[in-house]
Amino acid sequence: MSFAQPLASRPTASTRGGGMSQFQLRQYAEVTLGSGSLRQAVILPDGEDLNEWLAVNTVDFYNQINMLYGAITEFCSPQTCPEMKATEEYEYLWQDGEKFRKPTKLAAPDYIENLMNWVQAYFENESVFPSKIGVPFSRNFQPIVRTIFKRLFRVYAHIYCHHFDVITELGMQPHLNTSLKHFSYFARQYELIDRKDLGPLSDLIDVMLTEKHCHNMGWRIVVPQSANALRRWHHCTAMLTSATSACLQRLRQFRVPASVWSTLPVSRRAAVLVLLHVDAHGDLGVVLTMRSAKLSSFSSQAAFPGGKADDAGESEFAVARREAFEEIGLPLVPDPARYTLEELTVLPAHLARNWLAVRPCVAFVSRRDGGTVDIRELLALAQRPASDEVAAVFTAPFARFLDDARGWYKGSWMDWAGLRWRQHIFAVHASPTDIVVAGPGKPMATYHIWGLTARMLIDAARLGYAREPAMEYLRKDGDELLIAQLAGIGRLGPVRDKTELTTRFSDLFDEDVLAKL
Repeated sequence: MSFAQPLASRPTASTRGGGMSQFQLRQYAEVTLGSGSLRQAVILPDGEDLNEWLAVNTVDFYNQINMLYGAITEFCSPQTCPEMKATEEYEYLWQDGEKFRKPTKLAAPDYIENLMNWVQAYFENESVFPSKIGVPFSRNFQPIVRTIFKRLFRVYAHIYCHHFDVITELGMQPHLNTSLKHFSYFARQYELIDRKDLGPLSDLIDVMLTEKHCHNMGWRIVVPQSANALRRWHHCTAMLTSATSACLQRLRQFRVPASVWSTLPVSRRAAVLVLLHVDAHGDLGVVLTMRSAKLSSFSSQAAFPGGKADDAGESEFAVARREAFEEIGLPLVPDPARYTLEELTVLPAHLARNWLAVRPCVAFVSRRDGGTVDIRELLALAQRPASDEVAAVFTAPFARFLDDARGWYKGSWMDWAGLRWRQHIFAVHASPTDIVVAGPGKPMATYHIWGLTARMLIDAARLGYAREPAMEYLRKDGDELLIAQLAGIGRLGPVRDKTELTTRFSDLFDEDVLAKL
């Protein structure tokens, strides 16, 4: 899935007439949620455009449902849920008029994936969800929103009827209940869902929307009572920006290309962990380290946690996760009651300067309750001994590695062993939240990210956000062809040779091969 431009950040026609911007509309929703009344939170602000209000809330509910379902995806598989059902009387068939022209029976996870892609396509469609000032909404906008709401509701129905026990075990019952209640108030206020489409949850929703009732079927509908508590909850459940949700989904759906990595000698294999998390603004951050000055290779450089394979049986992720545990204390199995660590994808291999084939493994760590992950708490480095490999751990905004702002980025073209190479240097300023691992003292004022790490960050962000970087860059994904060519002529054997550091690729390959590399 992809967002051509996040709806949450698009300008609105109403801003010209003194109305609220999209950001202000969202703030208004959060304030009214904080007032303690979900009924009040769905009411259109005075003087605002109804379509804008519908658009903002449609994206927010999409994010909420995406997050809730994401928490239980490991329990919802084609084996456990071979049909997209609520109760036995309610089975949902998929039809989109393109790939599925007729109503088609799908397993629940396949149905939901197609649904999210289908909704995302509407968000990207400028004729339906316009992103430019002065462009009106289409005449069929509201009927489309009604169809989106009707179909998104089916995810709630499936979760309640088939995964409520898991939701309860994860402690997410209050969030699910309040999310459905908010969704139902909104749908009822603007007549977005017919009662017949509420199916098996119609009676439950009637109880939810009757303010004096708070109990049903032996469980409690928990809505935070104070304004501050409700406001914190709303930030928690609707925290993912549109761009963040779309980025994560693109990375999940990336088809891992064929790689020679697993055919190389173990001594040539390495992997790094590109660990993403959501910050307090709903955007993605990426975890990086400063390598210790004591190391013999790449000392005092910014890098991902990672390293070399130990044996032939280790997968790329196994290598990256093991090294991340050893270097920064990322648990091999994070506390399942609090965290989820999702392995999103593996990117094409890159050739390091020391002729190791390095595969970036992209993962996303999130809290079970949807809150912001505190990296310091997750890694618990304060309780770990000083590391001989890592001098500091810090985070940087993931999307920013596509920007070339002055003071943040500089780059130049250079020669690397006979190949044209783009050198990228990013300057990340230290933050009080950074973790200094080795010894006392303050973090470095600025962390400089360059070399292979910078190139991997650009490649990963370009894939996730589906947009071209502002700077010039190498227009290829990794170095798979170069690695395969070197392996093919026997130059990536099990014993590493110091002469590799001075070998020029132009001495190994003819001009036709070099042109492809």
